[in-house]
Parts: sequence; C-alpha cells; structure tokens
Amino acid sequence: RTIDEVKNLGLVLSEYSNKFYWEVLTCIMICYIFLQAFMIPGSVVFSVILGYLYSFSVALVTIALCSATGASLCFLLFKMLGVQLLRKLAPERMDKLKRLTRKYQNHMVIYIFALRLAPYIPNWSVNISAPFFDVPLLHFFVGTFFG
Repeated sequence: RTIDEVKNLGLVLSEYSNKFYWEVLTCIMICYIFLQAFMIPGSVVFSVILGYLYSFSVALVTIALCSATGASLCFLLFKMLGVQLLRKLAPERMDKLKRLTRKYQNHMVIYIFALRLAPYIPNWSVNISAPFFDVPLLHFFVGTFFG
C-alpha cells in the first residue's frame, strides 16, 4: 500500500467514527481485547487507530483498559488450563519457583508494572507466567493497566 491509500483510509475511518462514535469505539475495544486474550499479534495497529481517531485521553484510557482486560483473560485461561499441566510435567521446578516468589507476594503489582515497562520481556510471557507464580488477578490487572 502507498501512503496516499493509508491517508485515505484514515479519513474514511475518521468520518465513520464521527458518525458512529460508540459503535466504532466498541468494535475496536472488542477486537483489541480478543487479540490480547489469545496472544494474537496486531494490537499495536489498534493502538495507532485509537490514537488517530480519538483524543489522547480517550485513546490512552481505552488502550490501558483493553490491554489489562485482554491480558487478564489470557491470565485466566492459563490459570485454568496451563498451571495444572505444568504441575504435572515439572512439579519440582514449580515448587522451587513458588518458594522463590513467595517472599515477593505483597509487591506483585509493582513487579507486574515493572515487567510491562521492561522492553526485553515479551508481554505474552508475563501473561502466561503470572498464574504459575500465584499473582492475584487484581494485582495483575492493576499492574498491567498502569504498565
């Protein structure tokens, strides 16, 4: 695609968003959360679209909310399915890791926040590893929302 086609697409999206504000915003949010929940690449495209179509404050809060909600759904999926599987495959390692992280249990919000800001740790790895370390869902959500 050329830059002119992208500009034209942006204008069409902007006009459509002006007419159907809540419908477009809701559709973007649902798609964003779906991509985050199932670790499908592409949520950055929705971040750019939100930044183009809406004010900075609306885009920022929407991106943070969608990221935290989608990551929390991914967290819950792995908590229900992955933790039991890993405990069966490597019970000794799981016990060792749990003992290591138990002393930091009261500071999980800060650790999740820091992991989200660290550029060398993929977000999907934080999403799937947090249930293994018994990070409370609320701490995970808050750390992801602000990180």
